Amino acid sequence: MSKNIHWNPKLAEHDIMGNALKRLTEVGEAMAAEVKKSTPVGTLSRPMYKRTYKTGKKGKRREFKQAYWTARDAGALQRSVRITKSWEDIDGNTSSEMSSRNVWVICGTTKAYYGKIIEYGTNGNKYQGFFRKAINRSKKRANLILRGV
Repeated sequence: MSKNIHWNPKLAEHDIMGNALKRLTEVGEAMAAEVKKSTPVGTLSRPMYKRTYKTGKKGKRREFKQAYWTARDAGALQRSVRITKSWEDIDGNTSSEMSSRNVWVICGTTKAYYGKIIEYGTNGNKYQGFFRKAINRSKKRANLILRGV
C-alpha cells in the first residue's frame, strides 16, 4: 500500500530561507564588529562654521551658510558602520515576509562621507584600506557561522 506524501515547497523555502537569513545576519554583525574595530577615529571635533571671503574686483564679501561638511566629529565614521538588508525577493516583489535575501555591511553617512576617501586614498592622501582588510580578516569566522559550527 502506497502512502501519499504531501510536500509543500513554500513551507520548506520559508524554513530554509529563515535559517539562512539568520546566519547571514549573524555573519553581517560579525563583519561589522570587525570593521568597527579597524575603522580609524579622528582626534578633532568641531562644530559647523561660517566663512567669509572676497569675490570680484569690487571686493564684495560673501558669507557661506553653515554646512554639515565643515563640521568634524571624532568617531563618526566608526559609529556609521552598520548592517542592512535588501527588501526584494528574486522576482522583485517587496511585499512577502521572507523578502530580504541580502545582508550588507555599510560604512558612512552623509555626515561621515569620507570612508571611501580613507579606504582608497586620493592624490594627496595615502590609502588606509581599513574596510576590505577587516572583511578579509573575518572570512574564516563567516564560513564557520554559515556552516553552523
